[in-house]
Amino acid sequence: MTREHNCGCSESRSESEIAIGNITAARFPWLIGQTGNVIGSIARGRTKRNWGYVILRRNGRGECEIWELASGYRDWREAEGQLMLAIEATEEHQRRYALQRC
Repeated sequence: MTREHNCGCSESRSESEIAIGNITAARFPWLIGQTGNVIGSIARGRTKRNWGYVILRRNGRGECEIWELASGYRDWREAEGQLMLAIEATEEHQRRYALQRC
């Protein structure tokens, strides 16, 4: 399994753009977190046992940015389960960050 976090960086990454292109071209639903600021979707890689996900979130300017990419899951169920956990964790991270800024 591979994971990549953006951590607020706005650098351009060609692998990320390719991953987003694959996901947006696919027919997988987007899952939205409770706050509506975090969305994610799963995608199938080029091999049978390579499923992954992407999480997008809104930054301080309200723009969508890639927050996390993960791959290496054996099927869509595993990828979707990990995606749901990661969305919850991302929202919790945003809540804590917002509290620290107050």
